[in-house]
Amino acid sequence: ETVVARNPDRIGSQLKLSEFQMILKQHEASFKTINAILTKSPKHPEGFYMLGMNFKAIGDTAKAINAFQTTVEEDSDHLDAYIQLGLLFDQIGNRVALKYFDNALRVDSTNFDGLFGTAWHYHKRNKLYTAEEWYEKTAKLYPRNSQVHLNNGILQLEIADINTDKKESKKLIKKAYKKFDLATKVDPSFGVAYYYRGITHEKLNRP
Repeated sequence: ETVVARNPDRIGSQLKLSEFQMILKQHEASFKTINAILTKSPKHPEGFYMLGMNFKAIGDTAKAINAFQTTVEEDSDHLDAYIQLGLLFDQIGNRVALKYFDNALRVDSTNFDGLFGTAWHYHKRNKLYTAEEWYEKTAKLYPRNSQVHLNNGILQLEIADINTDKKESKKLIKKAYKKFDLATKVDPSFGVAYYYRGITHEKLNRP
């Protein structure tokens, strides 16, 4: 606030102020700061991005989407806005989410949220083998991310459940066990991974 007061025309300081106000849930103050930014620079992509983040924080999904879409219209390489659009459209069950995750990966092919978001999108829609490919891609780049291993393990159990070949099904359960075990090694405090590891242990009839 002191920096902005001393340098009222410096947009970078105002953006940082609006971000802190949002984090502190001072949304009215944040909106006021963003309004000052957009008054000075009506097409500023970061201003619209912060506008979207505030709308998302207060639960106004429609206005958040509109703000993020304006962001990418003004900056076609705005990675974070593409991710937010992917997450929000996926949340409401709209398949256009994939387009935004694709755009995020166009900007940065190694972006975790774009990779994991795509995998989860397919997973939720029971496109299990496609989801598996994306989980594997994500795990190769982020081997220390326990959530990826957990989700991939759950996916293996789901594939095993629909597999009519008992031997193949057992292989998938063993594969799931390894994924859950890996998740616990990456994050020893990850309780859900221990739970699923126990389930697969039981499915394999291990003592």
